[in-house]
Amino acid sequence: AYGDQQELTIDSKGNGRYYLRQVNGPVKDSVVFSISLQQLQSFFSKAEAAGFFSLNNEYKGKAVDGAGIYISMNSAGKKHYVALANTDLPVINELVTMLNGMLATYKIRINYGQFVTK
Repeated sequence: AYGDQQELTIDSKGNGRYYLRQVNGPVKDSVVFSISLQQLQSFFSKAEAAGFFSLNNEYKGKAVDGAGIYISMNSAGKKHYVALANTDLPVINELVTMLNGMLATYKIRINYGQFVTK
């Protein structure tokens, strides 16, 4: 594995931490941030409406090498994760776009490779 790896966590109070590191390497950037509870609830509502909690857990494309993203959510007792490898889902694009909008103030941009067009 090579390239950059991003890690983003947001707790139930909207407190978050972002890391950008080289795969198997040092941290290149880290940011501590906070989003409002309204933003957090809006994100969960969008995920619910878009069907995130009923998606399969894993999706794999046919490419041998590429990009991936792992999203895990725990909202009001509902837990679910989705892992994409070398493929794309419109629902995940919508959620990443929303996150990027909320985090732009902190100069954080979530990328998952060639499959994201925005």
